Amino acid sequence: KALGVNKSFSEHAEDFEKAHDASKAIKKNEAKIRDLKEKTGMSEKQLANTESGKGLYANRKTLTDTLAQHDARAALDAAQLHGHDLP
Repeated sequence: KALGVNKSFSEHAEDFEKAHDASKAIKKNEAKIRDLKEKTGMSEKQLANTESGKGLYANRKTLTDTLAQHDARAALDAAQLHGHDLP
């Protein structure tokens, strides 16, 4: 409520489950990005210009949007979660 969210208990429970699933998916996606960076020796900006990187970064954005939609605290940091310094 302090963040301006007025939902029922069941709505909060559903949001928690979806946010939890998105968080787990984000961790898996970030591990793939980290592995690709290690294998290629490229920076995040360089990877963002490859087909593999574009897919991973698009997935990052989708997943962080999902997390922000279901977690009010994450919504406050959505730009940071997206990796706002990437193209």
